[in-house]
Amino acid sequence: MLIGIARKEEGRVSNTAGTCWQQRSITKVYPLIEIGYDRSDCQAYIRQVNKNI
Repeated sequence: MLIGIARKEEGRVSNTAGTCWQQRSITKVYPLIEIGYDRSDCQAYIRQVNKNI
């Protein structure tokens, strides 16, 4: 499951959320934290991609 929590929001990440089966069955990925993007970085990326279309 991709979750859109941005850089500097790491405190919102929880490994204990959900029921037992959810914790065992669902792999949570935080791509914005991994690549270091915050809201303004995402907006700039979207603008750049739209210019190239």
